[in-house]
Amino acid sequence: AGAAGSGAAPAPVPASAAPPRIPNQPSLRTNRSKKFVADQELAHMGAVLAHPAFVADPFATIQEHLRNTLLANKTAVGGGGQ
Repeated sequence: AGAAGSGAAPAPVPASAAPPRIPNQPSLRTNRSKKFVADQELAHMGAVLAHPAFVADPFATIQEHLRNTLLANKTAVGGGGQ
């Protein structure tokens, strides 16, 4: 049951509303911190592209990663059972 088709517009999000801060993650308020995060992400992507499982079958590797990640998130939230 969603708002689709109900004719009601979603509540506007205030411009000052920032997403929740993740612990141990740098703030993206300065160009220096943005560059730091970009450099980390590039290094991580390079490691992913060089991983033997990804090289052998990229789609299956991504699918397995998503399955594992979604399962871990579901368990962490407390919805691990049926």
